[in-house]
Amino acid sequence: MPDRLLDKYLGTHGKGSAGGASPGDDLAGTSFDGESLDDLGCFGWLRGVRDRALMLELRKNDGSIMAVSYGYLERAEFDPTDGITLHVMGRTVRITGRNLNAEIRPNLRLFHGITRYRVPWIQEAGSLDQLGADDKGVVVEGVEW
Repeated sequence: MPDRLLDKYLGTHGKGSAGGASPGDDLAGTSFDGESLDDLGCFGWLRGVRDRALMLELRKNDGSIMAVSYGYLERAEFDPTDGITLHVMGRTVRITGRNLNAEIRPNLRLFHGITRYRVPWIQEAGSLDQLGADDKGVVVEGVEW
């Protein structure tokens, strides 16, 4: 009887005999597959109400990538003329571009998403991406760290 009660609360009933729960079961609500992630060109957006990114991946056009932990994000600033400035553990990350805080859809803005851990990655736009962007689209021209 105690085994059944424990299985009921741990959710291990019928999971197999080798160790109980399968890998990733504890992350069942936080997997970021194609269905819960929107690719908005220059940045990604987690759609789930409870989805939160642990790290922010900053991607440059030359292929270099730096990921910073949202847990170490000390301060975030937005200035329409200077762009977005992130202060992460004594290091300054600058994101420059156009329409960085434009509302793409209702309640969907890049800076707003960063402050709420909803943006898992930001990508510099290539020259072709910048030419095709309309006046209301977000264009990340540079990421400096």
